[in-house]
Amino acid sequence: MPLNLTRRLFDSRLRIYLGLAAASVILVLVGYSVSQRSQEYSEDSRWLNHAHENLALIQALYAAIKDAEAAQRGFLLTGTAEFEGEFFAAIPRVHGLVARLEEALADDSEQSERMRALKAVAESRLDSAMDILRRYREHDFESAREEVSKAEGKRLMQEIATISEAMQAEERRLLEARSLSSEVSLKRLQTQTITGILISGALLLLVFAGILRENLQRRRAERTAGHINQQLEETVAQLRRAGADTRELSQYAGMLQSCRSVDEALAVTADTFTRLLPDFGGSVFLLRPSRDLAEMVLGWGVQALPSASPVPSTDCWALRRGQPHAVDDRDGDTHCAHAPRDPAHPAIGVCVPITAHGETMGFVYLSRAVTEADRQVPPEERPPSRREIAAALVEQLALALSNLKLQDTLRSQSVRDALTGLFNRRYLEESLQRELARCERRGRPLALLMLDIDHFKRFNDQHGHDGGDAVLVHFAQVLTSHSRHEDIACRYGGEEFTLILPEMPPDGGAARAEEVRIAVESMVVENNGRRLPPVTVSIGVSSYPADGNDPSSLLRAADAALYRAKQSGRNRVVAAGQT
Repeated sequence: MPLNLTRRLFDSRLRIYLGLAAASVILVLVGYSVSQRSQEYSEDSRWLNHAHENLALIQALYAAIKDAEAAQRGFLLTGTAEFEGEFFAAIPRVHGLVARLEEALADDSEQSERMRALKAVAESRLDSAMDILRRYREHDFESAREEVSKAEGKRLMQEIATISEAMQAEERRLLEARSLSSEVSLKRLQTQTITGILISGALLLLVFAGILRENLQRRRAERTAGHINQQLEETVAQLRRAGADTRELSQYAGMLQSCRSVDEALAVTADTFTRLLPDFGGSVFLLRPSRDLAEMVLGWGVQALPSASPVPSTDCWALRRGQPHAVDDRDGDTHCAHAPRDPAHPAIGVCVPITAHGETMGFVYLSRAVTEADRQVPPEERPPSRREIAAALVEQLALALSNLKLQDTLRSQSVRDALTGLFNRRYLEESLQRELARCERRGRPLALLMLDIDHFKRFNDQHGHDGGDAVLVHFAQVLTSHSRHEDIACRYGGEEFTLILPEMPPDGGAARAEEVRIAVESMVVENNGRRLPPVTVSIGVSSYPADGNDPSSLLRAADAALYRAKQSGRNRVVAAGQT
């Protein structure tokens, strides 16, 4: 072979080898870049979750301080030992939340400074409340009331609210900044991926141009290039799918943060799973409060192996082990008892537990049928599993459900009376104003019942606060059982209760009051194994518009009617217009 031809062959091969080497290096760099950007995105997600947890802790701390203040005031106003117990129970909860917040905010100097200020003000407020209780015990109610009437407690609570709002605003700012950082990381990933692909493609074109000059090298290069091209296509497809998955996950997380109910979160979840895992049918199971059964609350697609519902918690390997459990009938994996193997319909499935902050709330079950194409693929050539994306989706769902549960708890605590479960006085004032406006717009009447248990203080003295509490709880149950869906039953304070009856005429309100009176008169209450004496109730009834056009006038009219009922011998119903 001539020297120049040998040199040309050598140069051609050298160019081919150099081009292949360069393409391989670019692929490695692209893979490394993707790995780095993925780590950045994962770190951004961790910080986002950290900010969400900080927000929840700040809100919980503020709610705990408010609970302590409410319990202290309730004790001073009613002398009920339960309120005093709630106050002392709230103190360690406040201290525990303060400690958790200090630890969580240790990495942020500004937030740590605010946390120290909040801790100092909270301790001052608790110390002030303790001092008032001490005065109440050592002196008298008047001395304690003088302390309560001072503006110091209100000032401290205002300062606590101000600091809490500032801390929450800072955490929200961090959330926005970290969300932006996550988007930047995603854009960098896309840019670097596309650049790497373009450079690799250009190098491959040069390689192919060199291969065309030599038939032998061309045949060899074609085989090599075909293999490399397949790898590139698979890498590109994986990168594109990873980018699409990342965008879907980011959008999914953002939508979950905006959901205001569990049903909304579940609807968003079904749509996202359908887009990302179109071949799989799925179901969401949530544990009942007893935690012994998980009930299906959502389903989408077609399940290859339908699951029973409800599912005993012991029938799901994911719930028992606290981690995803996958099955593939091609490999003979062990099925969960709630979706047993069906030899006639082989399937691929996975159960993923819904877990957030150490609490398991249920699981997501996914399955699809094994196709003929699946059977022809050997195990070593099977495509990557989609379990990772399913686990990431379930993790976001778990955080959303946990946050919604916390929000529902906080909302319920703010409007419900702890003992009876009825709405509290604040909710009464808001609801009465709203219902009056609605009835006024529609030209409908409204009735208001003011109820007071007769001789309740004497009953408490004779049978203790436990007995009194038992009577209040049973009375609340009677009031609820005699209420329509649209009626609003509230504990006004102590042994006084109210019942708002929208669109109820005066005679209907009086008739309902008489039904309640009779039911209370025949009410049977047992406490600590003994039957308590019967109690009676006096009821005052006022009506809109005859007795007033605003909440305060209706309440005054009902209270005046209640006073006349008491003066007339108790255990009776008196209407405001009755003479």
